[in-house]
Amino acid sequence: MRGVGIGTSQIMDYMVQQSGGYNNVGFSKKYLYNHVDVDRRVHLRDGDAEGALAYLCGKSEMDPSFYYKYNVDEDNRLANLFWAYSTSKLDYSCFGDVLAFDATYRTNAYKKPLVILVGINHHHQTIVFGCALLVDESVSTYTRVLETFLDVMNNKKPLYVITDGDKAMRKAIKRIFPDSCHRLCAWHIQRNAFTNVHVKDFTNHFSKCMFMEGTVEEFECAWNDMLEMFNLHEHNTQRCESMNAYLNRFLKTRLKLFEFVKHFDRALSCIRHNKAKAEFETHHSSTVLTTELYALEKYAGTVFIRQSFLKFRDEMKNA
Repeated sequence: MRGVGIGTSQIMDYMVQQSGGYNNVGFSKKYLYNHVDVDRRVHLRDGDAEGALAYLCGKSEMDPSFYYKYNVDEDNRLANLFWAYSTSKLDYSCFGDVLAFDATYRTNAYKKPLVILVGINHHHQTIVFGCALLVDESVSTYTRVLETFLDVMNNKKPLYVITDGDKAMRKAIKRIFPDSCHRLCAWHIQRNAFTNVHVKDFTNHFSKCMFMEGTVEEFECAWNDMLEMFNLHEHNTQRCESMNAYLNRFLKTRLKLFEFVKHFDRALSCIRHNKAKAEFETHHSSTVLTTELYALEKYAGTVFIRQSFLKFRDEMKNA
């Protein structure tokens, strides 16, 4: 980031120009004047970072449960930035047993890693618990993110954590979530395998092996057969995939920090809209019965929400 001095009026002009007017920045001119310098203990040297923080400050003014926290480096430039929505806290209290930890994004002008902490709700939708822009991908930085996340979420720790296998991330998780079960994301495993193994028909066999049903012994037998078939003995999360694809619609490369935070906020607004739509459909629509097991299907429709019922019905038909 460039090191330049900037004042309140410059920040205001920057944000309004970037957004196309006060109606688009998410808060009023009064809030901007009152809160753009909310933390005068730190004077960031980059106007873009100041704009991003002012945007988040405006959201916290409108929603006291909205949370954001940042720190700066020795040159007073933005180092790490974490934020979480009030709805995220509520979602985590209900659905926080499984936490997916993804840090695969570089969609901003400064190539700062974006970490997204996600889960899945009762409608089988991906939900965001928190997010952070990082200065690097070291153990200490990941540890700081998880400590902040725990503080925001009232020290509730997940039962399971799913990651892409990053070593620094793994060490931080072991330090902060020592009792959580750590698993690797299936999508990242597939992506790494397909990137490094360029053998005809390997993709189909690898996927079948990964998602097969059976005992440990049956899996190991199928795995060894695949290694033998493709001569690979010397080459020893689906939520992350869907989130990647979704965010790519909103987060273009080389976005400035203010633009990035604003676009990310827009993406999460759409996620919340989809959740509200699913809630409405669950409570205000009737299930269409399609099997001959009328009584069982009708009863299932009364105890399951819509998406769970559809999955149950598919399983019932297969059985």
